[in-house]
Amino acid sequence: MKVMRNRGMIADAFPPESVSRDDTASVAQQVANSDRGASPLAGLSALNADLVQRVPIRPPVLLATKARAVTGRARLGASRELTSVEAEIARTFVRPEHLRAISAAARSGAFAVSFRASGELTLKRLAAGAPAKGHDILEKTIKPASMQEVYGTDAPRRLAQIERADIDGYVGHWANDKLLGLYMDPAVNERDTPALFHALRSTPSGQRYYPVNHDDLEGSLALLKNTRGPLGETGNFWKCLPYTGDYDMHDMLNMAGHRAPVPSGSRDEHRIMQALNVAIGAIDPVRTASSGSHRLIQHGPQHNYVAHMRVNEQGAVICEAVAKASFPLAMCDRGTWSVIETPEALDAFYRQRGVVLKEKWRPELNAFSA
Repeated sequence: MKVMRNRGMIADAFPPESVSRDDTASVAQQVANSDRGASPLAGLSALNADLVQRVPIRPPVLLATKARAVTGRARLGASRELTSVEAEIARTFVRPEHLRAISAAARSGAFAVSFRASGELTLKRLAAGAPAKGHDILEKTIKPASMQEVYGTDAPRRLAQIERADIDGYVGHWANDKLLGLYMDPAVNERDTPALFHALRSTPSGQRYYPVNHDDLEGSLALLKNTRGPLGETGNFWKCLPYTGDYDMHDMLNMAGHRAPVPSGSRDEHRIMQALNVAIGAIDPVRTASSGSHRLIQHGPQHNYVAHMRVNEQGAVICEAVAKASFPLAMCDRGTWSVIETPEALDAFYRQRGVVLKEKWRPELNAFSA
């Protein structure tokens, strides 16, 4: 089947699913915890994190009854077959199991949300259980583009070494034109992994990383790769300790009642972020809504970046690259997915749903000047 591209029309819709009961108290506690450390706009660090700071956390706003409905829908749809559009999206934007969960949350909450491409390397690491970096980690994942930027003409040789060492897709600590280490999850602690914990170093901002020698990757990675898990296991346990990327949202629209973009820092923004994390956690036990660094929705949408900066970071320089719309996008509108590749297609998506695209993102004005 030929993959359908978004031209402002809905494609590949499937019927609503019924909802089963779940443990209200358990879900409510996940929701109550889900605001901790995942503030709106706090993590646009993947684009230009040095400009984005944490904003005050609002009280939980996703009711237990709604959380139960989201959880039920996510679990009921966990094994359904993907459409051709969804299968394409699952290769580079979000994991297939998370795509199904996001569909359930968006359908239950009557909202639309889009995502920038995570990349195959990040998705590979998420599949292995790696934590997702938040706003406080500013550096890039280890991938061909970042290797080229740091190593220049030596990048192909260095990248081959990285791939053999199996650390591509993790978030690197870079300095002095070389890779110095891998950012590590707080799960690495003195009680459970003492040897690894004492090997970690800190950046000037206080973030912990595992040091590597780019001229002896395997030798320098030996301690990390031999770290035992909670049951004494080795093997692949180490792969769930370094950070990888999160899911970067681009648009967030309320599709119930008055259709409109969700305002920056609003209760609706928090509610939708919580719903997404609760749905993902319902089918991925590593990523429960209370799992902190393992939550995949770490910040609000790129759409709200400028508004956030003007309210919360007055006087800070607004980054043009973040202020502009990014493409391609994977859009989920109340459970139906499409690929949006151009400003014209994004404008058509908004217009077909009676929503006004913000002026700076219109096709003729997809630029920014402060």
